[in-house]
Amino acid sequence: MKKLPFVPGVFFKMLMVVIVLYALIWTVAIWFMDYGELSTADKVGTLISGILAAYLFHLWAIPTDDYPFEESSNKEESTFEEEDQNQT
Repeated sequence: MKKLPFVPGVFFKMLMVVIVLYALIWTVAIWFMDYGELSTADKVGTLISGILAAYLFHLWAIPTDDYPFEESSNKEESTFEEEDQNQT
């Protein structure tokens, strides 16, 4: 089984971005939308979804050269090229 791609430096940068975005969203919600105060469910949900969002943003941000697994895309490309050549 292949490992999921994870680059710690990029992940922690994305986690900081997500934390800042969540802080801004909660500030706007509390000050301007009369939300009140944060409940325990809000805090736990923000923590869980923040980590997941940071990982997804991290996947989007890492260059393909930093993927920690072997390149399998070359095999797929060569397979498609072989099929195209066989059809002609």
